[in-house]
Amino acid sequence: MKLNVGSGHERYEGWKNVDFAEETKPDYLADFRHLPLEDNSVDEIFASHVLEHTALKEDVLKEWERVLRPNGKIIIAVPDLLQLYSQYRAGISSLEYFLASIYGAKELGMDAKSHTHFQVFTPDMLIERMRIYFRDVKLGSDSAPRPSYYGEVMAQGYKI
Repeated sequence: MKLNVGSGHERYEGWKNVDFAEETKPDYLADFRHLPLEDNSVDEIFASHVLEHTALKEDVLKEWERVLRPNGKIIIAVPDLLQLYSQYRAGISSLEYFLASIYGAKELGMDAKSHTHFQVFTPDMLIERMRIYFRDVKLGSDSAPRPSYYGEVMAQGYKI
């Protein structure tokens, strides 16, 4: 099973969706912090723009590691602070967009269905977090259901 954690309305062929919002009609209506799945039951996890919504002390990676099978793959995409700052400095994006990417659009009063961001990431920071539970962590992905976007960092690893 391939699991799209925090899927929202994004659908990818062959992937089961987990989201807490009923209107997104996920396969699993659940909080990504507590997956309603058995240990070692998932082959691959894709978590796009989810990890930044958790506090550092919330060890959500441990939960995702729990449901992955041995050698299961995880792919995580988060906003990349360095790229976002570069976009702002180059005049490609506004200060409001840059700050919304850091703090969450809802926190800035923007009309967006976004939650507060509790963490920011650079590529090195994401790799460091992932290496606690996963091996062979590297930037990019050879099997993500979508390409990486500019302004985010994507990394993959395998269950230890």
